[in-house]
Amino acid sequence: TDDPNTRGFGAALAMQGNLVIIGAVNDEGSGPVSIFDTDTGVELSRFYSSLGQQAGLFGCSVAVSGDLAVIGASDAERCFVFDISNPEEPVELATFAPAVRAYQFGASVAVSGTTVVVSHNAWFDKRAFVFDISDPEHPLERATLHLTSDRPESWRHGYGTPVGIDGDLAIVGTYNDEYADTRGSTASLFDTKTGQQVGTLRPPQEFEYDLFGVSVCLSGTVAAVGSVDFSGRQMPRVFLYDVSHPADPIPIGQLAPGEFDWWGNFAWTVAIADSSAIVGDPWDVGNEPESGAAYLYDLTRCDFCPADFNRDGELDTRDVLDFLNAWTAG
Repeated sequence: TDDPNTRGFGAALAMQGNLVIIGAVNDEGSGPVSIFDTDTGVELSRFYSSLGQQAGLFGCSVAVSGDLAVIGASDAERCFVFDISNPEEPVELATFAPAVRAYQFGASVAVSGTTVVVSHNAWFDKRAFVFDISDPEHPLERATLHLTSDRPESWRHGYGTPVGIDGDLAIVGTYNDEYADTRGSTASLFDTKTGQQVGTLRPPQEFEYDLFGVSVCLSGTVAAVGSVDFSGRQMPRVFLYDVSHPADPIPIGQLAPGEFDWWGNFAWTVAIADSSAIVGDPWDVGNEPESGAAYLYDLTRCDFCPADFNRDGELDTRDVLDFLNAWTAG
């Protein structure tokens, strides 16, 4: 979009059916959030919170489930629940925050059914909060997910904590901003009922990223993890994993931009719905500097090579070894 009020367009994304919700973070600091029809490309609505400019960074995170959308406003340290049963006229139902203050609460948000996972930005206190919105006008705080790591420095120095959820499984990105050690970044899987970590996602061995896990999402048994590399060693891309067995995730493919844009940040946001994926680049320079963009992918047309047996995006001897191990195991 070339509307100056939507600079940073694509900073947050959520998909459901033929609807996509896109947040814009810009100098105005309070949205807007837009709803588009992916079949027609038409913008159905553009809306703000009832708090206006007091809802700082409204639209920095968005999520949708059924007729409900949850929008984060991290500068205001709050989230907002909207009824989008009529996507042309969203209605604000409630706003919520945790009982104990969490710095920049709402930096990332995800929802599945009536369960919402929300994170905040705090370097030395990484948490994600679980809320119940079965009564959308009275959200209830239910649990806290505490991040653990065998490399504590890898998440203590992260800028933020992106989250995703589908059913009882949540994904939390713990990306690293320390250029000296790019292997520390991960994405963790949690059981939201027990609060226990049940799996860990890492980039394929040959890839080194400054920010693996800068964006995450879950859809069914597929997890998507966005990766950005400011040093220029790797093209930004989204890694896809099969998480049918969370303790043993399997890489199944990648999404990459058609053309590398040094000034953009492809993969800064990602969302999947059914067989479609959308990837955001809030600093894309297609229309004007930092105008932002979102790229839509048809996953049924992505060429995931069957010879890539370990699904790491590369054809090498590791594929042969994995095939032989599987064949030997029967």
